[in-house]
Amino acid sequence: MSRLAASTERTALVSHFGDCVVATLRDDLDRGQFASFRSELLEAVRSQRAHGVVLDASALEVVDTADFARLRQTLEMVELMGARTVLVGLKPDVVAALVELGADIDGISGELTLEAGLARVRNPR
Repeated sequence: MSRLAASTERTALVSHFGDCVVATLRDDLDRGQFASFRSELLEAVRSQRAHGVVLDASALEVVDTADFARLRQTLEMVELMGARTVLVGLKPDVVAALVELGADIDGISGELTLEAGLARVRNPR
């Protein structure tokens, strides 16, 4: 089972780009670390009054349905706080596996690159 992860000192690399927050995930985050990541991200949205969040998953090699459900819940929490969300960088094999396993992808906005993700949260389609 894959885990979601981020940097060694912190649970995520969270950056600010104007009114947007970018959170970069890396492999191997356990549930406790993911909870810390989620808290850090939600606090960044609140403190920065972010209008958009880009979740960069380009480093993830494998994502199982439980990991994806936690990601999805996090995106929903961010949206409940009033920020638009987009998930970027998922590898084709990860996307294929999630769809084949029946992961709930309804309402998830995705883009291939960080730049496209930032443009999407700033100018929704």
